[in-house]
Amino acid sequence: MENLPVGGQEDGELGYDIEIGLPDGRLRLIRGKGWTGGASTITITRSEILHSLNMPEASILSFVEFFENGDH
Repeated sequence: MENLPVGGQEDGELGYDIEIGLPDGRLRLIRGKGWTGGASTITITRSEILHSLNMPEASILSFVEFFENGDH
């Protein structure tokens, strides 16, 4: 399995951050979203929403919470 970070695009332009090629040829397109502990909202861009609607079988939205002590 090959994990490829996507580079060179404007932030969020493609709607995902990482391409993962599965052995059967399918792709997983992952968008990582981080937020500071205690925040009540996470912003999802129009591009991210459109991408996931156009490719629902490949799209994964991942959330990571960052705490003040550096843990996540």
